[in-house]
Amino acid sequence: MAQGYVQPMGRKSAEDVARNYIHELFNMSLIQFVNGKYVLHDLLHDLGHLILQHDYHMMGCDLVQRVPEDAHFKRHLLSVVIALEKSYKFRSVRSLLIQPSHFTFKGESQVLHNLFGTMKCLRMLDLSYCGFETLPDSIGCLKHLRYLDLRKTPIKCLPESLCALYKLQTLKLEGCEQLNILPKGMSNLISL
Repeated sequence: MAQGYVQPMGRKSAEDVARNYIHELFNMSLIQFVNGKYVLHDLLHDLGHLILQHDYHMMGCDLVQRVPEDAHFKRHLLSVVIALEKSYKFRSVRSLLIQPSHFTFKGESQVLHNLFGTMKCLRMLDLSYCGFETLPDSIGCLKHLRYLDLRKTPIKCLPESLCALYKLQTLKLEGCEQLNILPKGMSNLISL
C-alpha cells in the first residue's frame, strides 16, 4: 500500500482491498500461511527475483563494504545495512527496512538525518524494533513517504516536522511505550 499499488475501490478502503487480494492469492496457492504470516511460494519467489533483479537490491551485513556501483539505479532496498559513507548512491530508493540487529550504534540520530536528507524518494520506511529514541527533524524532507513503521521503538517524542508529510497514509506506533508527546500538527496528516 505504501507504494500506491492498492487503491480504495468504491466504499472499500485500501486495507480492505488489500485483504481481499491476499485472500485471492492464498486461494490460488500463490502465497502460503507459515508460522503466523503469509509468505510467497519458493518457486514464485525465485521467479520474482529473476524478473525484478534490476529494480530491487538486497544487502546484508556481510555486504556493507561492497555496495554495488549500480546501486543508485535500484529503487528498493530490503533488509538493509547501508554503508553510510556511500549513502549518496541510494538517492532513488523508495523502500527502506532497517533491521534492528544491524543498526545499533552511537550517533544514530545524525545517521538518520543524513539518510533522510539523501533519500528523498522514500515511500516506505520501516524502523520497527530499532533502538531509536528520537527521529531527526529532517524526516520532514521525506515528502513522498506514505508508510512509517516505528513499532516497538523506545522513541520518546515525534518531531513537529513529521506533520509536513501530507502523503503519509500509515503510521505504526504500537508498543512505543515511552512515546509521551505527539506533535501538535498531527491534524495536518490528511492522508493518515
